[in-house]
Amino acid sequence: MAVHFWADPEARGVVLLIGAMVWWALDVLPDYVVALGVIVVWNVAAIGPSAPSLSGFASPAWFLLVGVFAVGGGLARSGVLQRMALGLLSIFPATFVGQAVALLIGGLVMTPILPLTVARCALIAPLARQVAETLGYPERSRAAVGLGLAAFTGCGLLSRVFMSGATLNLLAWGLLPADVRPGWWRWAVAGAPTLLVLTAGALAIILLAYRPTRERRLGGDDIERLRRAGGPLTPQAQLAGVAAAAMLVGLAAAPYLKIDGAWFACLGAMVLTVAGVLPREHFRSTIDWPFLIFLGVILSMPAMVHHIEADAQLAEAVLPPLLTWAQGSSVRALTLLFALVTATRFLLSEWLAVPLLTATLIPIAPTVGLHPWVVVFVVLSAANLWSVPYQFASYLVFWTASDGYLFAHHQVRAFSVAYVILSLCGILLSIPLWRLLGLLS
Repeated sequence: MAVHFWADPEARGVVLLIGAMVWWALDVLPDYVVALGVIVVWNVAAIGPSAPSLSGFASPAWFLLVGVFAVGGGLARSGVLQRMALGLLSIFPATFVGQAVALLIGGLVMTPILPLTVARCALIAPLARQVAETLGYPERSRAAVGLGLAAFTGCGLLSRVFMSGATLNLLAWGLLPADVRPGWWRWAVAGAPTLLVLTAGALAIILLAYRPTRERRLGGDDIERLRRAGGPLTPQAQLAGVAAAAMLVGLAAAPYLKIDGAWFACLGAMVLTVAGVLPREHFRSTIDWPFLIFLGVILSMPAMVHHIEADAQLAEAVLPPLLTWAQGSSVRALTLLFALVTATRFLLSEWLAVPLLTATLIPIAPTVGLHPWVVVFVVLSAANLWSVPYQFASYLVFWTASDGYLFAHHQVRAFSVAYVILSLCGILLSIPLWRLLGLLS
């Protein structure tokens, strides 16, 4: 029996992918080493053609991060990020509370405009680090963790409440039948209770758990002295700022121009390199190449899973218990659906779990009294799982873009669990509004 099992390429593929997830969870080896191992074993063990195992490296999302990391590095090297941090300190109170609110709100304002979550995280994380350093908070200190979580919540975790808040939102929206697809405003209104619960809950946890006991407050004179110490903006700094602004406009306008935002990011990186803002050695050191190797394999996983037909097997296992236990109660149906997606996310990346579960569950939504959009929203909300870091690309991008200065993984694990609970509470508290909008029967 064991010999017959191992002779099946699909079985070998299942063992490989489960093994990789276990190694990533245990964190015994560097993530990029395990990622390279996945590619090697896939091809040496003849599980399938090379294309699925390498498809992530041909993904626009991979090139998007190359460009964003390069432009972000140019901003940091030129001193523009420091000036942006001083600008935040000038507009909002230069205290932990003021800057935590500023970073959270700033990320939230960017969310509906820039649907690329990884790009927002890559841009905001260095700014949050600069604010923490300017306020004098040591690396991975209590206050630095709080500012990091406020920034990550704003730019990374609140994306589901806007249709244009994330690429995955648009992908899931596209899977809905055309006659039940909500418009931008209807999605935003239906997601408003969840937004309020997540924002208020996350901010309360951050202020209660991470506020420093002795807070340092910068006065206007201190901020002005820091601004003068930085000197005037050099032509290279001005070019870096223009390139970053142009990239941001390009990313926001990409859906309307029918051009992938990745190419605007790469264009910005090219401009900074040609202009000498990022010479060869800095281009090499600014971009986290081991992380990009790891991300390339993560982005390849949907193609690998589909090739070994594990997605179809998962659908067959999921549907019967959902139909059996979810009927007759909206609370029970939503809770069970949320728990199902959360459990699935421990095994599958968000890029695989969201389209797989959305396509699988939309047809049965009416049988359990749910509008198809409700299924989409719950799947997307529960997919924001980052208790296991390797499963949430946006979290890894944020952590990498800040060079791990703001927090270590173990320092934010409790917050990640609290965020899952807040998400479920936001969904359940949305039931009255969803009934009013005709989204629940």
